[in-house]
Formats: sequence, C-alpha cells, structure tokens
Amino acid sequence: MTKSDKEPLHFVAFEKNAIEELKKGKPFTGKDGVTTPLLKRILEASIEGEIEAHHQSLEEIRN
Repeated sequence: MTKSDKEPLHFVAFEKNAIEELKKGKPFTGKDGVTTPLLKRILEASIEGEIEAHHQSLEEIRN
C-alpha cells in the first residue's frame, strides 16, 4: 500500500477533481477512470478487513 492510500480521503476535493476530469473527457470507469482510485481504496480496505477478521478467528481457535 502506498503512502497516498493511507491518507484520509477528502471527499469534497475528490468530487471537485472528478467533475473537472469528467468535463475534460476522462472516462468514469476503467483503468484510467475517474472513480478507479476510489474503488481501489474501497476494495483494498475491504480485503484488509477480511484478512484481519480471518486472522482473529484463527487466533481464537488456537486459544
């Protein structure tokens, strides 16, 4: 995970930038899409949570 992935998301700034990029013709989705970085953060956080929960359940079983 990069440093920028751990920084808090400033939604108002994200929204403003996304609107500007869409007006310039940047795609909404896809590899270079406006929402791709946000989706990446959400998915990585979800996976991280699943892994942590799995590790906790393994620790409970062992104890």
